[in-house]
Amino acid sequence: MQKNQEKPVLCWLPPLYFAQGLPAVLIAEVSIILFKEFGMIDSAVAFWSNFLGLIPLLLIKIFCAPIVDSFSRRRNWIFVGQLALACLFLLSGFACKFTEPLPWLILFFFLASLVSGVHDIAADGFYILALDDHRQAVYSGLRSVFNRVAAVVGSGGFIIFAGWLAESGGCQISTAWGVTLAGAAVSLFLLALWSGIFMPHPASDLPKQFSFSGFGKDFSTVFVSFFQKKYVWTALLFLLLYRLGEAQLSVMSRLFLLSGDGLALSKVQYGSMVGVYGVAMMLAGGVIAGFLCGKFGLGKMLLPMVLAINVPDLLYVLLAFWQGAVPTALTGVCVAVEQFGYGFGFAGYMLFMVWFASTSKDEHKTSHFALMTVFMIAGLRLPGMPSGWIAEHITQWVPCGWSKYQLFFLWVIVCTLPGFWVTWLVGRIVDRTYGRKTQRS
Repeated sequence: MQKNQEKPVLCWLPPLYFAQGLPAVLIAEVSIILFKEFGMIDSAVAFWSNFLGLIPLLLIKIFCAPIVDSFSRRRNWIFVGQLALACLFLLSGFACKFTEPLPWLILFFFLASLVSGVHDIAADGFYILALDDHRQAVYSGLRSVFNRVAAVVGSGGFIIFAGWLAESGGCQISTAWGVTLAGAAVSLFLLALWSGIFMPHPASDLPKQFSFSGFGKDFSTVFVSFFQKKYVWTALLFLLLYRLGEAQLSVMSRLFLLSGDGLALSKVQYGSMVGVYGVAMMLAGGVIAGFLCGKFGLGKMLLPMVLAINVPDLLYVLLAFWQGAVPTALTGVCVAVEQFGYGFGFAGYMLFMVWFASTSKDEHKTSHFALMTVFMIAGLRLPGMPSGWIAEHITQWVPCGWSKYQLFFLWVIVCTLPGFWVTWLVGRIVDRTYGRKTQRS
């Protein structure tokens, strides 16, 4: 009987979370390469890629969850959302052939980010309604795996494909990216059809009654109760500053790998390093960190985690100073090590969020965790938005003859220092045994 119950889950859950991850990586990661290829300057690339990953999602996650819950079934939201995303990426593919494609690409990616946020809310809500508590726990790892698979396909496969079309297939850049985005649209269209056929119809997947007064009251209660929590300001400092260095490195490291004044990798090389091996190493880092937290507890792992997420940033300093003298294979190793460290260090960040939410009252735990994800996104995207502008002007501020990438990556190292400070603050308040498997459990 159990086998018959599990088979339908394996039919719809992996495609659902692949469809959740693919638009996110296209909007936040692939857009970096796409915008750069169409002539956008580095400061604008850093701003828009972070903007598209921040503002629409914040608007959706803060204000639209009650609307998704109240109008139609979550299953319908998912199906329509995937179709809408397919249409928007298809339009983006057509826009690549326009005389001035960038404004249109930004518009379509912005709309896709809005729709993706709605789809995320519906997908997570459907997961809770379609599965009981036990199977939610059993399949939680599968959700993350297929989000990562989408990251490999998006930041690896699609970029490699676009590079192959342009470099080996003889296509113009506009054609290569148009075909690539059309391929993403077809993938999402097929996923929508799959969802429409194979997703179950939970009896509990019914719209709730919505009222603006009730929404305002619930939102204010959640917001006020969160800011009344003990140590809330320490928690917010941690959420906003733990990744301050990594947040600024994120976009600029990608541009450094691709730019002519950087390492000038091909898109095929970049897609393999960052999108395939990098994502795999990031996933491995997260898995290993989770295992060690289960063995030793969060408290003992905070120092290794903050070291892991920050110290590998030094590798980009070395790559910038030894530019031209580093073999491509060694560059790939550096990228893999940095991504492993990010995955390892980010696991501690997420476990802290879970711990802090667990200290809330039962009726507020889920809402408080959702509110923390807003600060989590802000902590990554807000510092990233001006990173390109800083890189473009840093040689004027420090006229020592070094290149912008050399100075910028040194600036990133300076920006890692607040991460160590807030980790020390958190170490004083966190339950040091949290996450450790005890004899009773």
